[in-house]
Amino acid sequence: MILDVRTLGEWNEGHVKGAKHVPIDELRDHVMVLAEETAGKTIYVHSKSGYRGHLALRILKEHGFQV
Repeated sequence: MILDVRTLGEWNEGHVKGAKHVPIDELRDHVMVLAEETAGKTIYVHSKSGYRGHLALRILKEHGFQV
């Protein structure tokens, strides 16, 4: 699964087909649903420059995801 953590504006400018969009500032609110949707799957995090991707990995790790 590709998890796109960019803003809605960035997402609307273009995104990877089939990616799941969860802006970084909403990720903590969606982490339980994300866990259910990705059980047994590899998650690839996509951001613009890598900074939000790094933050997303930290959030996922805090919630028990293997990173």
